[in-house]
Amino acid sequence: MQVLEAAAITVVLTQGTIFRPLRERGPRLWRELVSCPLCLGWWIGAFAGWWEVRGLEPLPWATAWHVVASGALAGSAALLFRRLTDYLDSNS
Repeated sequence: MQVLEAAAITVVLTQGTIFRPLRERGPRLWRELVSCPLCLGWWIGAFAGWWEVRGLEPLPWATAWHVVASGALAGSAALLFRRLTDYLDSNS
């Protein structure tokens, strides 16, 4: 469920018109990050993955693996959502 939540947050941040002013201001690196659903989704998913395991005490490599996997899944799902919405917009 956290992957879908992270992907949904990413889509809203990268495509929502209410966040356009935030996407258009700031350093170039920031503007690139918030315009890329895969990039921003990875960071949001990685944070969500870290947040999920922060109180548990698993092996360090397992924590790192969970954080990276959460980021990858959320970023991929956000990119898929973005492509799907672009496709639906172009065919309407």
